[in-house]
Amino acid sequence: MQAGKAGKTIMGGIMIALAAMILSGADKPIETWLVDHAPAWLTQWTTRF
Repeated sequence: MQAGKAGKTIMGGIMIALAAMILSGADKPIETWLVDHAPAWLTQWTTRF
């Protein structure tokens, strides 16, 4: 039971950090880097529809 509580705490911290990054715009450079370094087939596949 203790591992589940620790997991929830860690997951909650990650979610709060991600929300703060999105609200502040800090996620944009990371997104740009990921798109620039993604393989061409992945970009084509995700933008096809």
